[in-house]
Amino acid sequence: MLEKLFGKRSTGIIWLIAAGILIFMLAGFLASYFIWHAVDLYSLLGYTLYIALALVLITLPAFVQKKFKLYIPPFIQTGLCSYAVLYLINDLLPAPAADDELTVIRMNFLPAIGGFFLCAAIFSIVFSLLQARAVRKQKKFPGWAVPLISFTVTTLLLIIVNMPALFIALPPFSHGSGTLTSALVNAAGYEVGNFIFCVTGWATMRTGKSEWYTIRSFRNTERAKGEALQKGNRTLLTVVENMERDRTDYRRLLRRTKAQFYLVRLFFLIFYAAYLVFSCLSFYSLGGLGYAIIIMTAAGFGLTAAVYFYEFYLFRRNALNQRLRLLKIVRTAIKLYTFLLTLFATVAANFHYQPITALVAVGMAIFNLCVLFYNLFGKPRRYPSAPPLHQHNAPSAAPQAHAAEELPDAADPAQQPAEHENT
Repeated sequence: MLEKLFGKRSTGIIWLIAAGILIFMLAGFLASYFIWHAVDLYSLLGYTLYIALALVLITLPAFVQKKFKLYIPPFIQTGLCSYAVLYLINDLLPAPAADDELTVIRMNFLPAIGGFFLCAAIFSIVFSLLQARAVRKQKKFPGWAVPLISFTVTTLLLIIVNMPALFIALPPFSHGSGTLTSALVNAAGYEVGNFIFCVTGWATMRTGKSEWYTIRSFRNTERAKGEALQKGNRTLLTVVENMERDRTDYRRLLRRTKAQFYLVRLFFLIFYAAYLVFSCLSFYSLGGLGYAIIIMTAAGFGLTAAVYFYEFYLFRRNALNQRLRLLKIVRTAIKLYTFLLTLFATVAANFHYQPITALVAVGMAIFNLCVLFYNLFGKPRRYPSAPPLHQHNAPSAAPQAHAAEELPDAADPAQQPAEHENT
């Protein structure tokens, strides 16, 4: 099954190992916070957000390959998985002393790996686009432009990524010159990895191994397999054959998931009700501020439940009209309200030294933020408008008139047998 999802079994195994390590570390962070009290709330939230983002990023190449039938070179996903785990492990290692030789290694080696794999992904995209453009316009492929453009684009992305760290390391915000030095050395490490892969990629292209970097479509499987055999790309051939053998009806799985969507909403309402009870018990002791939070949380729960049940009622009646469009606007407004409310509850709980309450409120805030983005940008983006009232009776009148025109003349004896036969 792994080869059908990832194209190659080895790529799937690497993904499973990386995802398993990340999830295991997340469980360790939760245990460290609730049981051993070894990490604080903000560290737990930071690690949780990083692990969630890392799981999305290491899954993205496989999703694109499966969904859009674009062959993604396996080393891209392998590099993302490796760097996501190494970055988290490096962050957990104890900081060495300032005069320790490991300081230079840790400050340069890991950023260089990150720059190397980031440039690898951009190099593949740039190479594939320029190659497709050269074939389409029947021009010579500009091989020299691939490493140059890749290095420039990667550098711009690294500047955007490292800008917050460099800004925080400036003297008004930093705690000493060592902070700025560390940020500059890390940024230089990323650039070193970027440069190393550009040189490696250019040398590989010169030796005729450019197929290692090519992203290509395999919607036409026979044509893709023919090109793979012609160019000796065994990896592409393996991926296309494994994807072709996948007979899973994903549309049926999606329909089944949609059928269970309202059951998930019911569980969410149960969890929301439990959160409301928990908020009542936690914020009751705060007095007026706690009473206000309890009342606003109860109002958010009531509005959410009302919208969910009304939307279910409309879907059961297949009422895909203007009312659902307005309902989507109302639902977005409610999610924005609950998101801001949970953020306010988090600040209040943290200010009054209630870490568990703050953690639960942060979880609700993250969930409401995700649902808010889905309501804004997810499907369905458009609902058909309600038909005008005068059109409801038009279809019933039209068939009667059409039938009257097609009835044979009763006085014509030649048409009567045919009429009896049709009856």
